[in-house]
Amino acid sequence: FQIIDLEHGAFSLDTIRQHTLSCLHYPACTPIVRIPTLSEWMIQNVLDQGACGIVVPDIAKTDDVRDLNDFMKYSPAGKRGFSPYTVAAGFSGNDSEKYVALVNKLIVRIAIIESVDGLQQLPEILQLGLIDVYYFGAYDLSIELGYPGDTKHSEVINVIKDAVMLVNKAGKCAGGFIPKNKTDIEWLIDMGMRFITYHVDTSLIYDNINDITKWHANGK
Repeated sequence: FQIIDLEHGAFSLDTIRQHTLSCLHYPACTPIVRIPTLSEWMIQNVLDQGACGIVVPDIAKTDDVRDLNDFMKYSPAGKRGFSPYTVAAGFSGNDSEKYVALVNKLIVRIAIIESVDGLQQLPEILQLGLIDVYYFGAYDLSIELGYPGDTKHSEVINVIKDAVMLVNKAGKCAGGFIPKNKTDIEWLIDMGMRFITYHVDTSLIYDNINDITKWHANGK
């Protein structure tokens, strides 16, 4: 999958369709969109443009989870508005009943837990069974815990480890951190994470250009 980031990334709603349609030409890649806030109209628009999942930041209470589910699922599972004339529905209105059932079964609900309040409410949130992936925001948690940017601090790691255990016991999927190499990936898998967000496009470009710049500065 790729995550199209509307929270911190330089994307806008009118470019989402380009990415979702591009993924159709590479079936192994599922388009997921990270929105900046829990917004009904934005979730509906992004899903209509072909996103297969939504990432919502700062989920910290059960009411947030209920709203997220309602905004993403069609009745009777939720309250999402329906238009058959979209990218997601194939523009035609054909087989609407089949489409609605498929969306309700396959759409991926991803909640970012990135505050101490969210961690404290995690057991109650898990009881609802309405989230597919729980992503633990290590950077924001590091700030709140008093270790800004130090995502590998033992206290940050330990609170996330405990949370991952709860998620796995509930039969759900956990993710977190941003692995940038094979060792990082293995570390997260050993921790019990199965939603692996490997690297960031801007970081990949920066690191590669920086390596070339250093190489040239050294007289090569």
